[in-house]
Amino acid sequence: MDGMMRPLALALSLLLASVAPVGAQELVHNFGEERAATTVLNFLKIGVGARAEGMGQAFAGVADDATALYWNPAGLSLLEGNHVGLNHLEWPADIAYTWLGGVRQISPTLHLGMAYGQLSTEAMPVTTEEHPDGDGRTFFFTDQFVQATGALRLTNQFSCGLTARYVREDIMDVTMDGVLLDLGTFYRTGWRDLSVAVALVNFGGQFAPKGSWTPTDGRERGWEDFSPPTVFRLGSAAHVLDKGDHQLLASVQINHPVDNLESYDLGGEYAWRETAFLRGGWKFNGGEESWTAGAGLSFERYGVGVRLDISYSDFGLLDNSRRLSTQFDW
Repeated sequence: MDGMMRPLALALSLLLASVAPVGAQELVHNFGEERAATTVLNFLKIGVGARAEGMGQAFAGVADDATALYWNPAGLSLLEGNHVGLNHLEWPADIAYTWLGGVRQISPTLHLGMAYGQLSTEAMPVTTEEHPDGDGRTFFFTDQFVQATGALRLTNQFSCGLTARYVREDIMDVTMDGVLLDLGTFYRTGWRDLSVAVALVNFGGQFAPKGSWTPTDGRERGWEDFSPPTVFRLGSAAHVLDKGDHQLLASVQINHPVDNLESYDLGGEYAWRETAFLRGGWKFNGGEESWTAGAGLSFERYGVGVRLDISYSDFGLLDNSRRLSTQFDW
């Protein structure tokens, strides 16, 4: 059966790789062109998980924990049992981002998962032309989403996954919401443990704000439509060292967003007895982002596996970013 399905697996991966750029607003056509500030809901591009961030976000080809809900929905098929992950991130400019996800194995071939994420700011003063320092009012900025994900293992080597995500943004009396999709495939080549993964994330229609906000000059203006932050990911990973108590996982990833130049991520994870971990990564063409580092600890208590991870990201001229993550499995 696996032999018969292998050509199908390759065909599906190549099909997604070929049609994704067309569906994601002609990614190939826009290769190398910067289109910054042309998309909305960009909090969806903030990476989830201290482990993934410590590896430079080169994680689509790894995707073997609960954060696969973010990086590649097909990765859910790699998990056994039930998994819950919690991630907290302190982003530059006093912005906080919290993510919670869970995965349940329904059968040997079917996995289902759900996730919720929220980005929020502290209260900010309302400023106008007449009151540049604030008019006494305050407002909050909030982005949030809830998603449902399913992954199906078609063979021992090939899996596919699909996510439907409801996203909402609130700024004072103005809101914007809609539904986005993620598509992913995960293929084990059969050579050692080398994997190849393809994911198209945040794919959907145009978004337009709606609400009662009126410019200070009193003139009403129509709302424009904006594109979601669609990203096409191609990743690969393999253990380059697997000897006794020591393992070294290496990963690479290409990111093709609709609103910026193509970027490249490299990452590595050293594991000692699958208990203590050291990680490092580098983001090429990632703007102010460059190197990342992280560490983790894995242990078991009362039949529940626990993993604690921390990561640090260099943001150049901006405030550096730190992530804390916790995952449980049983």
